[in-house]
Amino acid sequence: MLCYCPISDPGKGIASILSFGEIKILLDPGSDDLLSEFVVLDFVPDLILFSHSDIFHLGSFVHGFKNCGWHNVPVYATLPIFNMGRVTMTDCYKNLLDNSICKEDIDEAFDSIITLRYSQPTSLSGKLDGISITAYNSGHSLGGTIWKITKDSENIVYCVDWNHSKDSHLNGSILYSNGVVLDALSRPTTLITDAINSNVFIPSRKKRVEAFFDSIRITLIQLGNVLIPTDAATRSLEFCWILERYWQQHNLQYPIYFLTHGGSKVISYAQSMMEWMSDSIISEYGSNGNVFEFAHIKIISNEHELSTMVSGPKVILATSANMDCGFSQKIFLDNIASDSKNLVILSQKSIYYENSLSKDLMDRWNLVTKNYNQSIASSVVLNFSRSVTIRTLVPLVGDELEKFQEKEKLSREKKSN
Repeated sequence: MLCYCPISDPGKGIASILSFGEIKILLDPGSDDLLSEFVVLDFVPDLILFSHSDIFHLGSFVHGFKNCGWHNVPVYATLPIFNMGRVTMTDCYKNLLDNSICKEDIDEAFDSIITLRYSQPTSLSGKLDGISITAYNSGHSLGGTIWKITKDSENIVYCVDWNHSKDSHLNGSILYSNGVVLDALSRPTTLITDAINSNVFIPSRKKRVEAFFDSIRITLIQLGNVLIPTDAATRSLEFCWILERYWQQHNLQYPIYFLTHGGSKVISYAQSMMEWMSDSIISEYGSNGNVFEFAHIKIISNEHELSTMVSGPKVILATSANMDCGFSQKIFLDNIASDSKNLVILSQKSIYYENSLSKDLMDRWNLVTKNYNQSIASSVVLNFSRSVTIRTLVPLVGDELEKFQEKEKLSREKKSN
């Protein structure tokens, strides 16, 4: 008997369980930027599948792998999710200053993932005998996946956060390409999808890109700074790509910074995975080209390097997207909020959760612009106050230091045994 059950608050991830009788498949065990709610199960899943490499889709994975017995569960994803998910979680835990999970924990979890190519049917074995899974391009992120899951007469297509339109560096989803549904995905017995933006009018990509760059140029000319809060490894890649191209084409000299604890890894991973990008990029650069070699973007991976940023007008990409922690929160509070010449561009409203700083700014902007007769509403000046939680590192002393040292000693002894 087939059963499907969402198990996450819509604002805290997209996790769900797909069951075939006693077999339980965990789909996209995500969380939010604060990792405020992990996926909690009263059983160990038999299979885990990932669709995208952002926190919303895999934020609970490392915690579950370390603490919930997921270390023996077969896990499948595409190579970009395997790589970029690792960067995403490294950046997330460092943004939160969370020492309960270390780099080794993250690496151990992601090293357990079995990688698949697109359109590669894989028959599972053991308890999962009779189940076949196939990954297809979702068009939403690098390596983003639509899953086809078959068992006996059941043919399930699981497609969340998919995009039929072509992005600057990605092909559109294979689900619906050039007005045609792919035969392999047509007429499923069960289709599982989302409708997050079903009632949202979105102007053409051309108009959105024009508005994006117009607002940036106006701000820079007026000697303001631009902050773009973003994720560590999905939309941030597109921002880097289009900003670099635009700067080259218009010979702009304003500096661009990408602030992420993942550092240059996300760029080097992207450079090694051009085969997963759009046909136009492969045609222009070849399979081993220098598409992500940036002349105008400097990567900053720790707070000590922030002092190297120039004092004049600049563009700053910074994690996390919700601005409740990490570089984006620090830059907003220290450099952006106090001057109305500065601009914040919010571009990922589908992942902004209630009470986050980004959601608050978005709601206030919507309230001001709701009666604007424009296809793309312009920027506005917001004047308000609210409380925020700021995380800082302080050295352990006394009993806290002794307890930590004892915990570390026990952990090393456990690993050595």
